[in-house]
Amino acid sequence: MAKHLWIMRHAKSAWPDSIVEDLNRPLSKQGKEDAKAVGKWLAAQDHKPQIISVSPAKRARATVKRVRKQLGDCPVSIAEELYGHSVLGYMQVVQEIADDAECALVVGHNPDLEQLIIMLTGNVVAMTTSCIAHIDFQVSDWRDIREGTGELVQITNRHQAAASTVAADML
Repeated sequence: MAKHLWIMRHAKSAWPDSIVEDLNRPLSKQGKEDAKAVGKWLAAQDHKPQIISVSPAKRARATVKRVRKQLGDCPVSIAEELYGHSVLGYMQVVQEIADDAECALVVGHNPDLEQLIIMLTGNVVAMTTSCIAHIDFQVSDWRDIREGTGELVQITNRHQAAASTVAADML
């Protein structure tokens, strides 16, 4: 049995004021639109997340809120390890996903996301805001995921997701 992992960088954030802590930065108007488009795009894919793990940062949680509206009901857990804990925190979250879930979504931040993809697949990718990567693993348990065990299936940026959903709406 394979496991499917979606890795997404939070949508574009706003910088409303210099005294707002990084953890509390909201999404920009563009970020809100992008998160909705990526959610709509993800809902049309063959492998839909059955569980979502998200950073505690406000912009990441707001991204998930908009993505989840397009996916329907999907359990969400806020994982402290996805904010400021390095790529090892991300790996821990992935390995602790419930084994009854065949597909999961992790939403977080750079540079940790890019480092996680390198660690899992050996591929170097640019994770711009609202970018989403799909990685497959030939394992039955999430805890068996190790460095180099994943295959990068696809990477989609916010522009590609938005264009895809516009084209689908026109059909």
